[in-house]
Amino acid sequence: MGREEREEKEGSMGNRGLIRTIAGNGEPGYSGDGGLAIHAGLNEPKSLTIDQDGNLYIADSENHVIRKVDPRGIISTIAGTPPTMPGEASVPDGVDCSSPPMAGKTGGGFAGDGGPATTALLNFPSGVAVDERGHLFIADTYNHRVRKVDLTTGIITTVAGTGVMEAGFEDEHAEYDDQGSRYGIGATPGQGEETEDNVKMVKTSSGEWTFIYKDVAEAAGKDWESIGGGEETPGPVAPLESPRTKEQKEQKAPGPAKLIQIQPLRKAPPGMYFALETELLEPNAVAVDPTGTLLYIADLGNARIWRVDLGTGFIEVVAGTEKTAGTGESEYNGDGQPAIQATLSYPYGLAVDLEGNIYIADTFAFRVRRVAHATGLIETVAGDGKEFYFEPGRDSQSIARPYGIAVDAHGNLYITDATNHLIRKWERTTGRVKTMAGNGMEGYTGEDSPPLATSLNYPTGVCVDHNGAMYIADTFNNRIRKSEC
Repeated sequence: MGREEREEKEGSMGNRGLIRTIAGNGEPGYSGDGGLAIHAGLNEPKSLTIDQDGNLYIADSENHVIRKVDPRGIISTIAGTPPTMPGEASVPDGVDCSSPPMAGKTGGGFAGDGGPATTALLNFPSGVAVDERGHLFIADTYNHRVRKVDLTTGIITTVAGTGVMEAGFEDEHAEYDDQGSRYGIGATPGQGEETEDNVKMVKTSSGEWTFIYKDVAEAAGKDWESIGGGEETPGPVAPLESPRTKEQKEQKAPGPAKLIQIQPLRKAPPGMYFALETELLEPNAVAVDPTGTLLYIADLGNARIWRVDLGTGFIEVVAGTEKTAGTGESEYNGDGQPAIQATLSYPYGLAVDLEGNIYIADTFAFRVRRVAHATGLIETVAGDGKEFYFEPGRDSQSIARPYGIAVDAHGNLYITDATNHLIRKWERTTGRVKTMAGNGMEGYTGEDSPPLATSLNYPTGVCVDHNGAMYIADTFNNRIRKSEC
């Protein structure tokens, strides 16, 4: 067997050894697209997920990109603009680097919605999830957004978040048109003379400013004085700034203005908001339910878990209380209550099982908690609130700060213990917690050896495929490891 044939066999994602590297050469950097993933440069990968065809997706966080490793072991970049120098991102023309979110950052940024994902900018992507319909969801952490890549077309869009780095969310009583834009934007303007009193400028759900006309609004039964009030609008605008076409301006018919067209307005249901108008604060993890219609977001800075209906664009809180919004942390306040009344403490990880139950890495509470799909009640399934410290030969039901979590087809949980350099498993049938990988020693050892004899270095991501194989984001080793367990 020749060297290239041997490397291809070793680099593929097939069955070989107990634990081994399948991506990353151990050196922090960006390199290797189009070749074997074991020779590629990764830079602190934080999260990973695998699709039904065996393609592995990696949040290559410090490179501000998403990488894909196919079943042959070939790596490519499928979202984000790779850095041109260590710690820097290649910035497309027209992107302003002097203002947030790029100001003061070493690489990363926001750009590219509606275009190819490979020319977009991401900013420290920390979480990824893939559905069975061919959509990849990205927790674009420092852009305070969740992005979606259509894996068929390669187009990237935002599905939640405004990009505003603030805690909280917008008024649930705001009105929108059927495209999700505020105050009926998207309507074809009606006729009538333009003055400072009958043209207003309002903000769309995409964050851009546009115009709405008094005659159009009133013909639709809207109160002109109440439209665009507050901080959402800078007030009336001069007639010359109006976007009406020349032909429309020349239509000066006597009498009442004639309505040409307006989109029907809609309101978010009680307790729900529009995902594109909701302010997220450093979303760190995403998960998709088994139907592929619901997206869950771990909103780290707001200490909440959100659920997005991907069909309507509505979003709602399913766990966490607003009492600690913006702090990221709170004291544990008990189980057996509605999850929306429970406090969370830096929820870093997220998973959803086949029954629709939500698992939350309640990181600084030293627990993993479950929200029952049927009742919405929250309970602790792993951890007792005491921090776990590794000792050789001894397991404990306590857990250290859990970061990434994953659930397998049997409902068992895999938990990254970055502090102790371990991967641990909670067994659903027994409730037991045991160590699955890592010897508790920081470092890199143990290729093709038993998982418990292997040194990891601050692993923060884990996923499991349909065969039960475990994939580990060995973050500070700049590698992806695979264990056939």
